[in-house]
Amino acid sequence: MTPLKRYMIVATVTMAVAWILGALRFDHEIAEILFKMLLFPFGWLYTILETSSLNDGVRNWMDDEISQGTLFLLAVLLQAYFYFLIIEKIKKPNKKIRHEKSP
Repeated sequence: MTPLKRYMIVATVTMAVAWILGALRFDHEIAEILFKMLLFPFGWLYTILETSSLNDGVRNWMDDEISQGTLFLLAVLLQAYFYFLIIEKIKKPNKKIRHEKSP
């Protein structure tokens, strides 16, 4: 399986989990906690951006549906790439350097 296919699988699973937890986090506090834990660091940054404002400039921009959806998608894709790198690192540990014995 190519790395792109593996990344797409990770991105699909991450998107599904983020979408479900993202929808539930407004009604259930446990979903908010899980959203922040499972999607750390990019999901956490998304929620900070969503709830904070810098002189109301960011808040007005975040109220736009297209901008909010784009930022959510970007956060999920970056989070999926983060997970992908971790999975690849675990899957393929560094090859140890073989030292040749000298006579």
